[in-house]
Amino acid sequence: LLSQVLASSLSQIWAIKVFLISEDQFYGLMTRISSGWTIDSWVWQEISYEKSNTIYSLSSFIEFLAYAGFSYQLLALLLSITFIVLILNILKQVIGFNVFGIYYPILFAVTVASLGISAFIFIVIALFSILIVNTFAKKVHLLLHAKRALLISLYIALFLFILGIDNFFELSLINYAIFDNPLIIFPLFITIILADKIFQEDINMLWKSWFIDMVQYGIITLVIYQLIEFKALQYFLISYPDIIILVVFLNILVGRYMWLQLFEYFRFSPLLRKLNEEEE
Repeated sequence: LLSQVLASSLSQIWAIKVFLISEDQFYGLMTRISSGWTIDSWVWQEISYEKSNTIYSLSSFIEFLAYAGFSYQLLALLLSITFIVLILNILKQVIGFNVFGIYYPILFAVTVASLGISAFIFIVIALFSILIVNTFAKKVHLLLHAKRALLISLYIALFLFILGIDNFFELSLINYAIFDNPLIIFPLFITIILADKIFQEDINMLWKSWFIDMVQYGIITLVIYQLIEFKALQYFLISYPDIIILVVFLNILVGRYMWLQLFEYFRFSPLLRKLNEEEE
C-alpha cells in the first residue's frame, strides 16, 4: 500500500527508488553520518520503481500505474468493484435476489458515494418527475423519445426549484460543495436513469411485488455502498491486487451454481416437506 501511495509524489521529483527506515534506524543513521562512518552496509527496506528490477505481477503493474500518475484511490475503487460484483453475484445466484440486473445497483451505490445523502433527494425528484410524466402521457399520447425529453426537462426544472427552496429557506438539505466539480452532472443524470428503470413498468403494477423488489434493491444497494465505503477492503486490495485472480475464479464457480437458491428453499419448503412425507 505504501508503495502505491508514495508513487505519484516520487514521480514528481523523478525518484525511482526510496529507502524506508524506522525511527531508531534514523537516529543511528544520523550518528553514522556525523561520525564519518560509511552507510553502505546499512540495512533498510527499499521501494523501487525500476522496471528492470521488478518481478512482473499485477501488484507491480499497479505500482507503475500509480507512479505514472494514475490515482491510487481510483485503482482501489476499481479493484473493490471487482470484489463487489462477486458479492452481488452471490446475492443473486445463491441467495436469490433478482432485481434490476448487475449494473444498476452498482451505479446507484457509486452515485450515493459521489453525492452523499443528497443522492436520495435527487432520486426522489427523479421519481416524482416520472410520476408526473407518466400521468400526463396517459392523457396526451407521446412518442417514447418525446416522453424521455419531457422527463429530462421536468427533472432539471424540479431540481433547480428544489435547490431554490433549499437556499431561500436555508434548509441545508443539500451539500452545495458537491457542485464544485462540473463532472457531478454524470451522477445527477444517473439518478434519473435509475429512476426511469425502476418505473419503466406500468405504474399500476402489483404494489406488493413492487414493494418486495424495492426492499431487495435497497438491501443490495446498501451492501454495495458499505463495501465501496469500506476503506480496509480498498487498502487490502491495493496492497494485494493479485487476489483478483482468485475473485475471477470464484465468479466462475458461482456462475456454475445449479442448485436451488436460498429464497427458493423457503418458498418451496412446504412442497419439499410434503414430498419427503410421501417418500417416507
